[in-house]
Amino acid sequence: MRKLVLAASVFVFTSGVAFAGKPHREAAKEFGPKSKEASETVKSACGCAPAFVWDMKSFEQTPNDKVSDYSNNIKKEFEDLAKTAKDFCNDATSKKIFCSKVKKFQIFTKTTGDDADTKYANGVFSITTTHQMASGGYAMKSEMEKW
Repeated sequence: MRKLVLAASVFVFTSGVAFAGKPHREAAKEFGPKSKEASETVKSACGCAPAFVWDMKSFEQTPNDKVSDYSNNIKKEFEDLAKTAKDFCNDATSKKIFCSKVKKFQIFTKTTGDDADTKYANGVFSITTTHQMASGGYAMKSEMEKW
């Protein structure tokens, strides 16, 4: 009987692990089109197309029951970043500054803490989102106002 319980426990555990990535892969299918749309919006508004990427490794670490929340926030980040860039690029000087300073947007997810975070260094905006909060582009706007 003990062997049967142990075998059943191993089966249940390995079954859960084997299927853990499916919700993540399904949700991530929407990131490519959203990333492309954001890049096209920025190119149209600013004249350059910084890369919009997401970190699949950090996204895969999110709990299955929160995949939808994280996924929605990643897609919202793409939209907010593109809108913030578009708003900034309202004249020739701003466009030139933006294109000289921004080379990439990268989005990470974190499973601890409730605060989204945005950092800028060496031409890269690194955005960390949670299941509860997207940065909304506010920190990006704050950084660009210094330029």
